[in-house]
Amino acid sequence: MWITRFADVPVKIVYSNNIHISPEQRLPCLMNDDSTSAISGYAEIVHYLSQQGYNVGELGAETIALIANLDRATTLTYWTLFCNKENYETITRPQISQAIAFPMQYNVAMKLQKDAAERCASEGIKHSKKPPKEKGLNKTHTDALAADRNRKAMVSMSQETMQILTLGEKVYQLCSRMLGQEPDPARFLLMANIYLQTLPGLPQRPLETVISKYDALKTEIPSLEFTNIVEPGPSEYNLSNWLASWTPWTPWTLG
Repeated sequence: MWITRFADVPVKIVYSNNIHISPEQRLPCLMNDDSTSAISGYAEIVHYLSQQGYNVGELGAETIALIANLDRATTLTYWTLFCNKENYETITRPQISQAIAFPMQYNVAMKLQKDAAERCASEGIKHSKKPPKEKGLNKTHTDALAADRNRKAMVSMSQETMQILTLGEKVYQLCSRMLGQEPDPARFLLMANIYLQTLPGLPQRPLETVISKYDALKTEIPSLEFTNIVEPGPSEYNLSNWLASWTPWTPWTLG
């Protein structure tokens, strides 16, 4: 939303999780009035708006490279919201429950967690899950195994968090070097990711320590009033599409 407001683009912003409105099944998606053409993906939309003469800021090779780097920042956001168990149970799952009716919310939540784990795996971060409880053992053996599992889980979670912090260091160190002083498409995408990774309500915000190290990343998140935001109409999503996909951006910022 920030980029369209900044560039004064006359658009109607529709909150929708329906990836099927996009030929490439990617959000966000920019469509013309009669829905005959669509531009999918943040970078692609920014490039299109620039070609149409809108002032979206500097769109040189460095900005484009920075936007590509910020795709890794989006992976960090996925981990923060879906792979971090405490964050998921405290913030993300309740948001899903509010956004999607019972019982579809369970399928959607599972899909989102799976997508987040796969995205993290692509960066070499293996998301740990609690192993199933063993059967056919007496209580003493079961308790001993449970204690051992808990110790291993804590070690695994610690290693996973360290991997996240290492990736965050790489991503945000590069961002701090490449960011310009003026608002541009890369800065807006960066703000969206930082906003989600440092939500005040999140019980765990490990990336906050990384982000706070760089003065270039300390930017005020603009609070914008939009009068052109509408609820999706019947043609823009339906029950099966809600079940099929739901992006993590919708409850908090632009999807």
